[in-house]
Amino acid sequence: MADQPDNAAKPDKPANRELVSAALRLLARRDMSRREFITKLTQISSPRNKAQSPKGSSGWRSKEQKRAAIDSSKESSSTATDSAFETGNNDSLVEFTPDEIEAVTAWCAAEGFLNETRFAESKARSLGARYGAKRVGATLKQKGVAEEVIAETVSVLKETDLARARAMWLRKFSEPATSANDRNKQIRYLQLRGFGFDVIKRVINGATDED
Repeated sequence: MADQPDNAAKPDKPANRELVSAALRLLARRDMSRREFITKLTQISSPRNKAQSPKGSSGWRSKEQKRAAIDSSKESSSTATDSAFETGNNDSLVEFTPDEIEAVTAWCAAEGFLNETRFAESKARSLGARYGAKRVGATLKQKGVAEEVIAETVSVLKETDLARARAMWLRKFSEPATSANDRNKQIRYLQLRGFGFDVIKRVINGATDED
């Protein structure tokens, strides 16, 4: 699924070079959803998250006081510090307007730097070894991935849910339950990992792929 229609005119590259640079540094580290990308750019530019630089400050009575003030500032602005680290810009955090952030988001999507389908597929691969399609879909929703992208990703993942659920069951229990209590324990285990009841029933009952 394309993030940008083929017949749509591509947006121009934003003129704000600092914003473009910050955006590309974020996306160079890892794929992310559109909402997460916008949130991080907003955090980077938010005035309330900016730590004041101690460079050139006056009135420090001792190195210890200066160090304590810097440490306090770091603790109270951890979000800004993390965001600044991600963009590689720790010295000057400039403000970006919502319109500028929206513009660079659209440009990054059009150029293929920001791709929710790729992000969702990557997440599904990494989570699929431990969780079922239902759990993966819930995680993508928390990340702000578009509903249509989630639906497509989950649909593909469901094709292997039975095989993956059976593999997890074998690793954890290796043999059928011998009591109602053990059976319920096995069911809860697979439910917590995001598998549907139809899949769980087949695994617990020892159904084969041909059934």
